Amino acid sequence: MKDEQFKKTEKLLYRYFEDEKKVEILKRELELLREQYNSIEKILRTNNFNLLSAADLGSPGFEERVQTSSTGKGVAEKEMLNHVEYLLNTQKTIIKKEFKAKEKIRNIEINNIRLRCNIEMLCEEHKMFIELKYKEKKRMEDIYLLINRSRSNTFELRVKIVEDIARWLNII
Repeated sequence: MKDEQFKKTEKLLYRYFEDEKKVEILKRELELLREQYNSIEKILRTNNFNLLSAADLGSPGFEERVQTSSTGKGVAEKEMLNHVEYLLNTQKTIIKKEFKAKEKIRNIEINNIRLRCNIEMLCEEHKMFIELKYKEKKRMEDIYLLINRSRSNTFELRVKIVEDIARWLNII
């Protein structure tokens, strides 16, 4: 196997595990967005708004004359409508973010499906090696101690695994 192909395959393995981490982060983000959406939905359904108090709205004292609004809406009503519009816009933004996150997850999974299948075909020892080397990014010196192999045998194992994956991906 040429050195260039070897490096290309290793780069694919590193990127695969980085993408797996991204998918986990995106899934957590989706959970958080869903919770926020449901929280806003609950506020809208129960009409549980935290409006400004009468003192904050500048309600007139007893000595002042009351003026009517040209729109027929009071200050509290305007405040409530603004609050509802803000919450509805926030929900729309959340839906857009959810859509984008789901799309990213879908694209990552589509790009990684062949490599995932190839890794699943490996024996447990080879899977463990790949996870140590490319997922946890451990040095070869640490890996050969963990898998109870000699240093040279560990390097040979690495070459064999990368060659197998490259062949399965038709890189060779």
